Amino acid sequence: MPLAWAEDEDSAAESAHRLFRFGPMGWKVQAELPNPVNFEAATAFTTPSDLREAFGCGPDPRAHLDVAERFAEAGFDRLALINAGPDPEGFFTFFENELAEPVRELARGR
Repeated sequence: MPLAWAEDEDSAAESAHRLFRFGPMGWKVQAELPNPVNFEAATAFTTPSDLREAFGCGPDPRAHLDVAERFAEAGFDRLALINAGPDPEGFFTFFENELAEPVRELARGR
């Protein structure tokens, strides 16, 4: 599950754009791109706003839970969280204090 935690939404979206701008294309497109030059070309017009739509961005747990709920509604019962935010340690604290239990509740509610 893609997400980008930061203390503010703009920093999170900018980091996600820098590190994971290929994410919104989806696996079907990504699998067809043979090398980094093609990834660069395919993502040349991707913006941080595009990542805000595909990722949970920022410090609000609800933004991340909305993404998790989409996966749960699609039938997934396990999630791998991939943080593209600029502060990995801050993300782990956020996950432990804000996100872990609500994500577990999603799994229990299935």
